[in-house]
Amino acid sequence: MILYNKTRNSNSNSKDVRKRKPIYQLKIYNSATKREIALSEYVRNNIPFWSNFFLPICEVKTTTVRDIYQQTTDLFSTSQQTSYVLVQYNFQNDKQHKMFADFFTNIALPSLASLPLNQLGDIIYTFQNMINILHLLKEHSIVFLGLNGQNINIAEDRSCMLVQLCDGIIYRGNMYQQSEKEKENANANAIFYPIEYHFMRYMIENNIDAPTIETIDNVWNEWTTLIINTNTHIVGGALRKLKQRFIDLLYPFLNKKRENVCEYLSSSSLVVNWNIYGLNILYLRLLYRCGVRVQSNALICSFIEILLCFDSLEDTAQKLNDLLEFEFELDQEDHQNICSLLQKNKKENMNIVENTNTNMKIKMYC
Repeated sequence: MILYNKTRNSNSNSKDVRKRKPIYQLKIYNSATKREIALSEYVRNNIPFWSNFFLPICEVKTTTVRDIYQQTTDLFSTSQQTSYVLVQYNFQNDKQHKMFADFFTNIALPSLASLPLNQLGDIIYTFQNMINILHLLKEHSIVFLGLNGQNINIAEDRSCMLVQLCDGIIYRGNMYQQSEKEKENANANAIFYPIEYHFMRYMIENNIDAPTIETIDNVWNEWTTLIINTNTHIVGGALRKLKQRFIDLLYPFLNKKRENVCEYLSSSSLVVNWNIYGLNILYLRLLYRCGVRVQSNALICSFIEILLCFDSLEDTAQKLNDLLEFEFELDQEDHQNICSLLQKNKKENMNIVENTNTNMKIKMYC
C-alpha cells in the first residue's frame, strides 16, 4: 500500500490542510529496481502532467545496509555485499489514495442484496479513468505486462494513478524475452498476462516448432486451470466466450513456424494493446465477486460483455462510449445518473489539463 504522512496547519483559525510528505523505500538494486528507475525518469521527462497519472521515483541514493544500520549484527552479515538504493516518491497533490483492492473492499459483502448505485458508478468510473491512462502508455510504447490491482491506486474522487512502475517496460522488440527476465513476477501475476504471451511461452518451453490444434487446447487448459487456482470466478457462458476468443486469435497460426508466430505476436502494433488485457481481467474478477447481483442490471451485464471481448484499447473505449449512450429500460434512472457522473468526470479531467496549461491538452478517449 502507498502510505502518506499528514500534518495539520499550525494556524488554528484556518481549515485543516493535509500535506503529504515524500515516501522513502529501501530497495535491492536488481533488474526490477533498475527498470523502475529508468521508466520513472522517462515518465517525468516525456509525459506532460505525469503527476496526475503516475507515481514515479523522483530521487535515488545508492546505499548499503551498513549505511542505514550503524551497528553491524549477524542479521546483516550475509547481506553486506548486496547493493541497495534508497528511493524517494513525491506526491504532487494532496489526494488520499487507496490500492485497488482496498477501494473496492466492500463491493462483495453478502449482506448487500443489490449492487448500490455508488458502487456501480465506482466500477465504470474508475475503468474509464484507467482507459485514458492506458492510452498514455500506448502513445509512449510503455507496456505493463500483467497489469493488476497492485499497480492501481484510486483517490476519493475516483481518479486513478499507476504505481509500482517496476512492472512497466518501454517496448524494445522481443516482448517475451524482456518479460522472461522476471520469472517470479510472471508466475505470480500470470492470470493477468495476455493470451498471446501464454501462447508464446507454451511453444518455447515445450519446444514446439509449429503450433497445432492440440497446442491451442493445451494452452486453453492451462489457462482455465489458472483461473480456477486464482479464484477468478469466471465460469459458464463467460468461459465459452473466452474460449472462442482463444480460437479466433490463435487459429491463424496453425502449422506456422514458431519463430514467425512469435515475431508477429511481438510486433509493437499488437504489444502496446496488451495493457488492456490485465485491466479487463481485473474488472471481470471484481464483477464476478458480486455474483447474481449483477445479473439483473442491464448496464453491468453489457459492460461485462465488453470486458469479455478483449478488444484493442480504441475499440474498448468506443464500445464503452456506445454503452453509456444506450438507453436501458430496466434501470433507466440509474443509467442516466451514472452517465451524467461519467460526463462530469470527463469534464473534470479536461479541466485539470486546461488549468495546468491552456496551450496543452490531453486527449480523453472516454
